[in-house]
Amino acid sequence: MLLLLKLILSLLLLSCGTARGYNIQAAHHTLAYMDMLYRTSRHWCLPSSFMMISAKQYIELQRKYAVQAANKGGFQMGTKDIATAKLMQDNSIFADVFNYYLYDGEQVIDSDSLVELDTKSIDVPYGGTSGASQPIQRIRDVIKSWVAMSDSNAAYLILGIENQSNIGYAMPVRNMVYDALNYVKQVEEAIKSHKKSGDYNDATNDEFLSGFLKDDCLIPVITLVIYWSPEPWDGPMSIHEMYKCQDDKILAFVPNYKINLISPDTLQNEDLDKFRSPLKEVFSFIKCSKDKKLLEELIRVNKEFQHLGRDEVNVLNACVDAKIKLENGKETINMCEALEQIRREAAEKAAKEAREITTKEVTEEVTKEVTKEATKEVTKEVTKEVTKKMEQNRIAGLVQMIHNLMTNMHLTAEMALDSLGVSEDDRKTVTPLL
Repeated sequence: MLLLLKLILSLLLLSCGTARGYNIQAAHHTLAYMDMLYRTSRHWCLPSSFMMISAKQYIELQRKYAVQAANKGGFQMGTKDIATAKLMQDNSIFADVFNYYLYDGEQVIDSDSLVELDTKSIDVPYGGTSGASQPIQRIRDVIKSWVAMSDSNAAYLILGIENQSNIGYAMPVRNMVYDALNYVKQVEEAIKSHKKSGDYNDATNDEFLSGFLKDDCLIPVITLVIYWSPEPWDGPMSIHEMYKCQDDKILAFVPNYKINLISPDTLQNEDLDKFRSPLKEVFSFIKCSKDKKLLEELIRVNKEFQHLGRDEVNVLNACVDAKIKLENGKETINMCEALEQIRREAAEKAAKEAREITTKEVTEEVTKEVTKEATKEVTKEVTKEVTKKMEQNRIAGLVQMIHNLMTNMHLTAEMALDSLGVSEDDRKTVTPLL
């Protein structure tokens, strides 16, 4: 419902004649607030005054909660948004993902040339002798401007990222609204710039009425969706796919809006090698997270996993429940050591559960035997037989536990015996049976 209201309001903004000087700033704030409600209503209850802080302040305010959750090895649903947004705030990470997507891994976008856009403003040369600034309301997860020099002229590009931990089946509409709002804002600021500079003195009648001069240009906006999940993306990739009508003759006259998507599920090894930042390890981990053997092999042969940063660990814990514990004060972790720790803890847990199950089964079996034999004359022979059966059951259960640990946890017989704390006498008995 909120998304529908946002779309309706956005279309109204797009249809309004900005030459009449309509102020849409209030509408932008309304859309931004609605967007925050849409994102957070399932996770937190936030006051409206929360919208008055910048995106960067919001990220830093929530960072300590993300760190606490990471140290505990678990994340709430809303922490996925915090962890992924914090990672993508890094200019080197942001530049890397767009260099991969736009330039096939070629290092074209320099991280130093990126300027973060949120509730602050940046200078954009819309024309006029005085110029004007363009305050852009931050309504996306991460949005930055890229300034590159070409023939001594500044070229501008606005790059936005939408982080998704779940499939957004209305993603084409959502991104279209965000991009359209940005273009509306650009037109509005161009008009303000011309009014401030007095450019309309030499303008034609059509330019004056339009407010947007013939030689004015827009800044391209590119939005990239990153799907932080090992599952395949089965949502629509374009707005055409969302229409019930699939008549090619009709759709030929309907503008199509496509989304740009990175999904780890579709990344091949040659694609991952094009990343120059820890995104390669993060996407690789997510892609293999459902296959433990494949994941262990990936971490073992990839040396970059020996120094994985806190922000990357937070993303993995939040998005694929990696359960990686990073000690307080440390900013990197050796994933090989972390994986070994996880295996040891899993083995200890499995051994404990196996002992509890075996003890319960032996107790029940003994109880049945004693109850059955109690109705007869109790003799020494019966007692010996019951004792023998009890011992046989205990040994059989112990052997089964050892086999389970060796098979499921890939442990040697000696490691399994140590995990279960088997006595020397029992070792002599069970070892020939393994």
